[in-house]
Amino acid sequence: MLTLTNTTVSENTARTTGGGVSNGDLLTLTNSTIWANSASDRGGGVDNTGTARLTNSTVSRNASGRVAGGLFNTGTVTLVQSLISGNTAAINGPEG
Repeated sequence: MLTLTNTTVSENTARTTGGGVSNGDLLTLTNSTIWANSASDRGGGVDNTGTARLTNSTVSRNASGRVAGGLFNTGTVTLVQSLISGNTAAINGPEG
């Protein structure tokens, strides 16, 4: 379980997935920003294979070398007054 409140995760790099955050369990982001992270494969900002809840949070200016520059999801995501924008992916889909 990972809970981030009033936090900025920025300028991190991952060799494969989840440049900012890689979640396979339970992720809660509140009033937080995932910004300017990168991953060579997927989920430049967030790679979620578990359950994620983003409240009043932003995922922006992240990049991936393949898919889902902002948020890659194969689990469950709930967005509450949150923004995912301005992310880039080299092959398939900028936002995720």
